[in-house]
Amino acid sequence: MEHNILYHTTSEAMNRLNKLAELVDLHIKRLEEFHAEDQATITALSTEDQSANSTVVRESYSRGSRLAFEISLGKLRDIKIEVSRMLEKGGAA
Repeated sequence: MEHNILYHTTSEAMNRLNKLAELVDLHIKRLEEFHAEDQATITALSTEDQSANSTVVRESYSRGSRLAFEISLGKLRDIKIEVSRMLEKGGAA
């Protein structure tokens, strides 16, 4: 009986970790798509308005957007690595 409970608990945990891994992958993909759209918007605005103030604001926004993207992507990738490690340990158990 104890073996069945342990197997069920381990199996359930592995299923949840797999779902978490899929969710992280989905969020990474969405973040990359959003960032690409954001950069396209910045590029489109730069062709429409060439004034000095507009250029400074755009460049500042672009740097902020890039930084936010890199931080978010980095955090998601850290989570993905940790989930992968947990799945490897669970699969080896």
